Amino acid sequence: MSGSREQQLEGENARLQQEIKLLQQKLDLLLRRQFGQSSEKISPDQLDLLLNNPDDAGKPEDDGSKTEEETVDLPPIIAPLPKQWTERSIAAPGLLAHIAISKYADHLLLFRQEKIYDTRHHMQLSRNTMARWIEQIADSLKLIYLCMADQLLAGDYLQIDETPIRYLQPGSGKAQQGYFWACSNPKGDALFDWQTGRSHDCLLEMLTKPNESKEGPARIHLFQGYAQCDGYIAYKTLANKVSGIQLAGCWAHVRRKFKDALRHAPKQASWFIRQIQLLYRIEKKLRKENTTPKLRQVIRSSQSRPILSRIKKALMLSKARPSILPESTLGKAIAYALSEWPYLEVLSRSRPN
Repeated sequence: MSGSREQQLEGENARLQQEIKLLQQKLDLLLRRQFGQSSEKISPDQLDLLLNNPDDAGKPEDDGSKTEEETVDLPPIIAPLPKQWTERSIAAPGLLAHIAISKYADHLLLFRQEKIYDTRHHMQLSRNTMARWIEQIADSLKLIYLCMADQLLAGDYLQIDETPIRYLQPGSGKAQQGYFWACSNPKGDALFDWQTGRSHDCLLEMLTKPNESKEGPARIHLFQGYAQCDGYIAYKTLANKVSGIQLAGCWAHVRRKFKDALRHAPKQASWFIRQIQLLYRIEKKLRKENTTPKLRQVIRSSQSRPILSRIKKALMLSKARPSILPESTLGKAIAYALSEWPYLEVLSRSRPN
């Protein structure tokens, strides 16, 4: 064998040895990836791709047949959005409920909530945004409110009172006086109606509705029965204008006036308060025992009537005493109770529940 041939074979042998060494390194690397700690693993079937010609890797085998490529457009699949309180709102129901409860139950004004979200949660939530959300909440709950009102006014007994509330009217320059009119039934719901005034027209708007028919009265009476209230003149005007409404006095307001007199006349005022408390105990027991209306009326006649007679007699005697001045807190409490007495006796004589 010639020297040139030997050199050629030795060079070929060296090249093959180098290629074998490189392939061995690749094989070792693949084995470590397959059986080592790494989570990136390769299928053993892919080892043949590295042992064959790299230029042929990834090419499909030619079986002599022609293949055609076709592009198919699939419609985009989007998950439906969760239900929102209102369309295009970023507020979830939980956030809206929290804002409303904080405002109306916890008495946190919106500007205070705005500061809380900013300082504690590093979230910019303006009071104007929350005010719009509150309005949306009110609109969404209106049907529930109307349903509650229908059920409440369909009964024959209501407790009515008005509470003064200061409110801001843009452009007025100062806070105005408004009123929350509350209607409730001890066994049912409680509703609040906002009015800027305190006249009997507010009560007419709450307890009646316009008559859309051309015949009959201008307004239809939604409530017929006993309306328990204080001695404010608007209630008496209502009873005179609306037939079917009978006023009943409120012992809570009478008791409140005697509590105001405790400081100046503790002995006399405390006696009246104890007698009123006895009436409360009888009513509490009747509600707890859930007795029939007829039995409740019998118990009131036998237990409540003697207490009422005792209170009235004491009121008349106290009024006649020169030592009790009419302008004193005790004198005013006595005068108020006597002026309301015909209404205070109503529910003890005939009460629907």
